[in-house]
Amino acid sequence: MTETNELAVNGETKRILFQSMELIMNNIKANIDHLDKNFKYTSKFIDLVLDGLTNKRRFFLLASGRSAFILECFATRLVHLGAEVYIVTNLASMPALRNKDISISEV
Repeated sequence: MTETNELAVNGETKRILFQSMELIMNNIKANIDHLDKNFKYTSKFIDLVLDGLTNKRRFFLLASGRSAFILECFATRLVHLGAEVYIVTNLASMPALRNKDISISEV
C-alpha cells in the first residue's frame, strides 16, 4: 500500500470516527436538554425514589418490552441500595400493595 493510499484510508477512518463522535455528542446534548426541560418531573421522581429508600418502602415496577428491560436494570440498582423490589409480571406471585408502597410503571 502506498503512503497516499494509507493517508486516504486514515482520512476516511478519521472522518467516520468524527461523524460518530458528533452524533454521540448531539444525542447527549438532546438528553441533557430533555432532562433540563423536564427537571420538575425528574426532580419529583428522584424525590419519590429517595423517600422510598429512606422510609424502607417496597417498590413495585411494571413495564413491558424494552421498557421492562430498562426497568429491570433500575430494579437491580434499587436492590443494591437496599430496597425491597418486585417486578410485576405475575400478579399471583406478588404481595398485596400497601398504602406506603411505591408503584412505578411505564407511561
